[in-house]
Amino acid sequence: MIWAIRDLKKKARKLLKNCYWPAVAVCLLTTMLTGWIGSAGIGIGRIQAENASGLEMSEQRMRELKDDLKDRNPIAEYKISIVQKQLNLLVFVFAVTASIVIVVLGLLVIFCIGNPVKVSSKRFFMCNRKRTANIGMILYVFRNHYTMHVTAAMFYRTVSIIGHGLLLVVPGIIKHYEYSLIPYILAENPTMQYKRAAQLSTKMSEGQKMAMLKMDLSFLFWEIAGIFSLGLVSVFYTMPYREFAKAGLYEVLRQNALADGVCDSTELPGFETDLGV
Repeated sequence: MIWAIRDLKKKARKLLKNCYWPAVAVCLLTTMLTGWIGSAGIGIGRIQAENASGLEMSEQRMRELKDDLKDRNPIAEYKISIVQKQLNLLVFVFAVTASIVIVVLGLLVIFCIGNPVKVSSKRFFMCNRKRTANIGMILYVFRNHYTMHVTAAMFYRTVSIIGHGLLLVVPGIIKHYEYSLIPYILAENPTMQYKRAAQLSTKMSEGQKMAMLKMDLSFLFWEIAGIFSLGLVSVFYTMPYREFAKAGLYEVLRQNALADGVCDSTELPGFETDLGV
């Protein structure tokens, strides 16, 4: 089946009108959880700023004490110097420990909560292409006890994409589009092994990567509008609009894979049963 960006986006706009607020809510929740590492970075920055401020105040106070005792008690001045070094070390250890804890917690939220929610959100948008599915579907993976399997699969996907991106930018981009369908495949069949899901995604995206890139670039205007609106346009229009368009793309590539014998209905059973709602 041949697809065109214009047709997919036209259908996406129509679908968005039918379930606007649930779609916005799902995108907002997904973005908050999968983008939690940004909040962690802000938290780290705040801690470091507070520590630096506290350290500066401590050093200033120490200098005042030294000046007061400089001509009075050399021994006291020496003891203050030791206390100051210990204080600096304590502040440094606290800052490093707090930073590590925040980063670890952020990663746990992303991989153990954010990724299952991301996969569930793909099912929400796929189901809403044919009928109304409520926002409760965002918990589909959790409710049906697929959390650990989906978390592991999405972790492997992330590691693979980042690994290729560290080599060169272009291989990273190619791998991103090559594995871009894995969340949809897992949303359709959460029990599928990661290796098979990666194989299917690779096969389904074969010869389509450039068109998929062009589709992403077609949203560039809306992305810029989102920046100038402090994210309001992104939250209330661009994200749900793009998700419906990409759901339409997956449907086309899925039908092509089934027609070409790349997979069968046992592997990709469709979205007809809403066990998670």
